[in-house]
Amino acid sequence: MKAKLYTGLGDGGKTGVIGSGRYSKAHRLFEALGSIEELSALLGIVKASISPAAEKELLTSVQRSLYRLMAQLSASQSRSSVVYFTMDELTLLETDIENLSKDIEMPGGFIIPGDSIPSAQMDLARAVSRRVERRVVELFAKNRPDQAHILAYVNRLSTLLFILELRLIQQSESQRITMAK
Repeated sequence: MKAKLYTGLGDGGKTGVIGSGRYSKAHRLFEALGSIEELSALLGIVKASISPAAEKELLTSVQRSLYRLMAQLSASQSRSSVVYFTMDELTLLETDIENLSKDIEMPGGFIIPGDSIPSAQMDLARAVSRRVERRVVELFAKNRPDQAHILAYVNRLSTLLFILELRLIQQSESQRITMAK
């Protein structure tokens, strides 16, 4: 028997969260969740256009963290004690930033996107990650002060994406040099 792909429950402009409760689809929570989902989709585009397996695995790891983050943010008050997104997510992200930044040369000025398609896509993902941070900060303005690791994670995420963008730029530069020989 084929499953129905829609329920009709959201036709009135409200949607549910983990636990109980229904909220307006215009609620700031769904602005945050939608931005996170958009970021994950952009990271998927980047993954599809790069070749280094290690970087693809890292982006997949970030996408999985983003889904756990969405689950944590959407847990209703009745389920707020359930932990989907832990401090380990932040620790892993910071470790990745430290490891990847060891061999990166920082630019002397602003980077204008477009050195390569993957680096431009990563720059767009980084910009969306900054929006994610703004939306999560807005969401946390009144709720969940006990989950500071979430705010730290979304703050650090744009740093990781910036480092990955620099790596992609450096890779495209080395490819241009190799092709010119």
